[in-house]
Amino acid sequence: MVLTEDACMKYPRHLTAPLIVLAGIIQALFSGCTTMPSRAERIALEQFRQTDGAKRLALWPVPYKERLIPTRFGTTYAIESGRADGQVMLLVHAMGFNAMTWAPNIDSLGKDYRVIALDTIGDQGKSVVRRDYPKTGAEYADWMVDIIDSLGEEKVVLVGCSMGGWIALNTAVEYPSRVSALVLNSPAAGLPVKTTWMKYLNDIIFTSSVEKHRKAARFLLGNGRATRDWVEYMVEVVADTGGAKMGIPSDIKAEKLALLDMPILLLVGTDEVIYENKQAVFETGRSLLPSVHCEWIPDAGHMGHYDNPDFVNSIVEEFLAGKLVRE
Repeated sequence: MVLTEDACMKYPRHLTAPLIVLAGIIQALFSGCTTMPSRAERIALEQFRQTDGAKRLALWPVPYKERLIPTRFGTTYAIESGRADGQVMLLVHAMGFNAMTWAPNIDSLGKDYRVIALDTIGDQGKSVVRRDYPKTGAEYADWMVDIIDSLGEEKVVLVGCSMGGWIALNTAVEYPSRVSALVLNSPAAGLPVKTTWMKYLNDIIFTSSVEKHRKAARFLLGNGRATRDWVEYMVEVVADTGGAKMGIPSDIKAEKLALLDMPILLLVGTDEVIYENKQAVFETGRSLLPSVHCEWIPDAGHMGHYDNPDFVNSIVEEFLAGKLVRE
């Protein structure tokens, strides 16, 4: 089954996406799980470029190119920027958002790295699930290593926020030889500490109230520091829950975490709210991760890389240059 561009244009926009996904699933059954993106998916991307894409990419501050990366779970949409001959750095966003939340970091990080910001498969971005979505930490790690393989890389730097931090940590646990360094901004799970993020998720995804969406987006995007354009754009993103399917983050066994030997930077905002005890995150991290360096992000909430990008960009650069060591 192939949806032509003419066929897509005959349907209302809210019906087009399910048809495209159906076409992708049917094609996947015959073509294998890591084939090149289907024509239906390319059409979906083209429609995205013409509508929401213009709004999204107008906020991207540096030159970029869009990519469709095949994986066993479907096709991952990504935005690539930075130094073409640099080591690959993969950015993985928080649940309920998309790759655009890394816009404040991309210029700085791209000076030395080939930076690729991903739309997590199954979440609110433009990645297309084919057969099924990842449900466990190990399956998200499989998704990530498919991306690394598709890029032709042996090792990459992984940077993740919240859900993205959990995905990055699981990738390091399951495929340690593929991760050269790890940056975790307020991981939603993985470390055995008590979290309260589910109550915030209710106001991000499990509500039809636009005002709640706006409040949650403003809260997670800097609690007042986000511009109106950003807030309204992210409100549209979190309100578009049709088809979003994701696994729920869970803790990782301590004995697995203890085996990680790559450099790890653990960042938590001074105004973080998803942990019952913020200090316990660092205490637990230091006790379980042999090569961790912990830093508070001043004047930052949950999405510290967005709230205080200058600090985060600087500390990540120092960390990757080997200027930071375990306390």
